[in-house]
Amino acid sequence: MAYDFSSLSPTDFEQLVADLLFHEWGTRLESFKEGKDGGIDLLNSRSPENEPTTIIQCKRYAADKLSALKSSLKEEVKKLKKLKFDRYVLVTSVPLSKVNKEDIIKILSPYCDSTDDIYGGTEVNALIRNYPTVERAHFKLWVGSTAILERVLNSKIFTITEATIASTLQEIRKLVPHPGLQRSLEILNQNGHVLIVGNPGIGKTTLARMLLCHYLKDDYSPVWVVGNIDEAWSLVHGAITGHQKMVLVYDDFLGQAKFETDKLDKNEDKSLFHLIDECSKSPHIRLILTTREYILEDAKNQHGTLWDRAGDLKKCTVSVEDYGTGTRGQILFNHLYFSDLPDSKLSKVLKTKIYSKILSHRNFNPRVIETISKNANSRQLEDDKFVEYIEKEFNNPSKLWAHPFDREISPYSRQLLVVLWSFGRAATFDELMNGLIALNPAVAPEVIEKEFEDSLRQLDGNFVYTFRLPAAWHPETYKYRVVRFQNPSVREFIASQVQRSSSWILRLAETLQNIDQLDELLEVAEDADSGKVSQSVWRTLRESSLRVEDEKRKYQMNCGTHDGMASYPALHVVPQFKAHTSLQLLKIEKNIIAKDACSGDILDRIKKSEDWLSVLFDMQRSYDAHRPIDRLVEWISVQNWDHVTINKIRESIKTALVEYASDRNVGDMWNITTVFNCISLLSIPITSGEKKFLLSGLSEAIDDIVRNDDVGTFHEQLDLLKDLEKKIDEDFEQYKDLLERAIEDHDSGYEPELASEQNDFVSSYTEKEMDIDQLFSGLMDRNI
Repeated sequence: MAYDFSSLSPTDFEQLVADLLFHEWGTRLESFKEGKDGGIDLLNSRSPENEPTTIIQCKRYAADKLSALKSSLKEEVKKLKKLKFDRYVLVTSVPLSKVNKEDIIKILSPYCDSTDDIYGGTEVNALIRNYPTVERAHFKLWVGSTAILERVLNSKIFTITEATIASTLQEIRKLVPHPGLQRSLEILNQNGHVLIVGNPGIGKTTLARMLLCHYLKDDYSPVWVVGNIDEAWSLVHGAITGHQKMVLVYDDFLGQAKFETDKLDKNEDKSLFHLIDECSKSPHIRLILTTREYILEDAKNQHGTLWDRAGDLKKCTVSVEDYGTGTRGQILFNHLYFSDLPDSKLSKVLKTKIYSKILSHRNFNPRVIETISKNANSRQLEDDKFVEYIEKEFNNPSKLWAHPFDREISPYSRQLLVVLWSFGRAATFDELMNGLIALNPAVAPEVIEKEFEDSLRQLDGNFVYTFRLPAAWHPETYKYRVVRFQNPSVREFIASQVQRSSSWILRLAETLQNIDQLDELLEVAEDADSGKVSQSVWRTLRESSLRVEDEKRKYQMNCGTHDGMASYPALHVVPQFKAHTSLQLLKIEKNIIAKDACSGDILDRIKKSEDWLSVLFDMQRSYDAHRPIDRLVEWISVQNWDHVTINKIRESIKTALVEYASDRNVGDMWNITTVFNCISLLSIPITSGEKKFLLSGLSEAIDDIVRNDDVGTFHEQLDLLKDLEKKIDEDFEQYKDLLERAIEDHDSGYEPELASEQNDFVSSYTEKEMDIDQLFSGLMDRNI
């Protein structure tokens, strides 16, 4: 295919040319510090003795900018008079006819006298076809093609409001390969997975995006995991059974700002490592995980399997050391060059040379660069104040969002951000609108609707981004308009605002729409200093929770297509788990000092067998129901209630378990495990006959698992079976043998590991010393 090179920055183009000519001429080229050696981009300085010295000038312009190219060359001729060289070569992205080349020779005479020394866009494309290894190494070159851009766009790799091919290309243009990319690629090719760790904002997600783009060249299907390990497993199983190549990115797989325990519920840590083992054996699956270093350490301390097998996680640590001056310069340059900032602001950047301070700043951070490069974040500032704004952001990045939050957005916009935070997830337009209406009861709804639209326009692109999602299993209809925080730092900032003011907790408690919001509010209230959250807040939380407990919950997760060969992100709307609602109400009730009739009603929920039966029936409609049931029972098991209450709870659960087994036949490993988890944690006495009855569906459950032929399920269910065996002192050797044989059969069916399709070519480009001033002087050329 023919490239127009529009996805490359000027430096990207220079690096591409260096690699192509290295292969064509058989000698490495060096990049020289522009400005000092004026007119030299690349130098062939390793020629044999008596061979001519060649300098190469690289000019990246849009295909239709021949006149701009000629104007630039007229200026270059003045510099060439001062240089010593034997041969001058021009390489440009502009396609050139024979007549065009002859015109250029006239401009460059007497320094260039042969059209053979002028490479236009057509000749550069010919070199690319001759050297596919170079093409593969420069992923920004081919990922800019329409076909691949559509795959990137559909996989939701970039957080872009109303994403299009053009906006996706704009994001790709900003990417800057750095040493961490090569390290992580080597780890992926050798192990099938890589765990990218690093500090907040250092570029973990950006590196994951670059890795994902890299694999598109070899027809890997890109998947951005938005749910949990189970979602990743289901997608991998589909890829294996369909002999499909797939690369998965599971960003912040342990949580965004802190370790979220529900990310690795019971046995999910083992499931994670089974998935990693599967990736290590399959040449068709690649898994990319990201997390912050301190979150990983917290998770290891709380999960034995994660601690024991931490060495099996092949880490690639991204740190500020990966960003040398040249790389820093390219990151900043690309973000500014391909930004929507007006030229007047870029002119101030050039005039003040603030870029030099940024590149050497102790707080250099790609996320801060991303923030200052968005016009929405500084639109209200005059050009003279823009440089001052940049300095402040780097001097105190912890206050990155404080100024715009306090000074630049409307009160309704602040409310909208707090409401969005309260959901703990992406929220729909309707949810946010209803939240604003509820927070402002004295204002007419039609006025709030207008304010909502204005606020969203004000926030979109800086604090938040908006996108569309289809309903689960209906990919053809984009039913929901959804809002999400632009990145984790925004969410962390809004959380700090709520934590500092209990009035926010009360206002949100009064206007609660969904139990999802209760999860966030309850966590903040429980973490608050003793006495900071008043009794009125706790009572309001209880009252509002009872009001909304039947509202359905929403979550985003990928759905598989009907043929099982692809996936798409969708919004799921399902009933709330009764166990989850009961647990949250019990936690609230624990903080209410003066008990009343409502207190008794809430406690009765776990003292009545019919209520427990409703809790258990949730397992029939959803595989995920066991998690909230396990958490509810674990919480009950550590409460210091009197013996009468505990015995009543035990009695009601036992009655419900027996009735549940009689009516539904507990024939699923997760159901069976949850049943006996209840019995074990609460020390519920059962007879051998009752135990046998509750285990009656085990044989059928194992047969179903083996017939399902899902290796992920094999490992997961085997782990469950071993845990259950220890818990109830039973011998399940025959069932374990069945699962172990199924795993062996699966592993023996693997084809020998294929030679890696990933190219080992490392760029020949070497950078002597970057002239930062010269690099940034090109900022004003972004429109040519």
